[in-house]
Amino acid sequence: MSQLFTQLDQIQEATQIHKRDVRIQSKQFPEIKRFRKIPGIGLIHASTIKAIIETPHRFVNKKKLWMYAGIGLSERSSGEKVYSRRLTRNYNRLLKNAVKQATQAAIHAKDNQFRRQYLRLTLEQGIAPHKAKLTVARSLLATVYGIWKSGEEYDPDIDKKRSKAEQK
Repeated sequence: MSQLFTQLDQIQEATQIHKRDVRIQSKQFPEIKRFRKIPGIGLIHASTIKAIIETPHRFVNKKKLWMYAGIGLSERSSGEKVYSRRLTRNYNRLLKNAVKQATQAAIHAKDNQFRRQYLRLTLEQGIAPHKAKLTVARSLLATVYGIWKSGEEYDPDIDKKRSKAEQK
């Protein structure tokens, strides 16, 4: 039993060392600092997303990024008729995992646009929770893509500003 506790202590120490190294390395990339301002995205998720995607210019639009992350819908159609719409099967599993975990954290965080979107979809519109989470994941990844591509800072009140502009 004492050997197991010794191993556990060694693992915890190694984890702290790795987190420190990631924190130091992340300072070289300003986009990681901007990603961390998005609800649900911490140091590890921001670094993972940055490392996997590398540059937002790899993708023509956010839908291509969604497909790469495994949260985009692929359609089988002929002419005007769509026969099936389902999640893509060919995707980057590490990126999907990071985005889904960040989405879960954002949904459970205090008041933010992603939590409000999830609650609106599930409670008001009656959409199944797993489908609502997928929609929120797309919004979160689109936010990452948008601020990365434009070089702007994350604005948590963007949805409130948009609704005021639409009312005018």
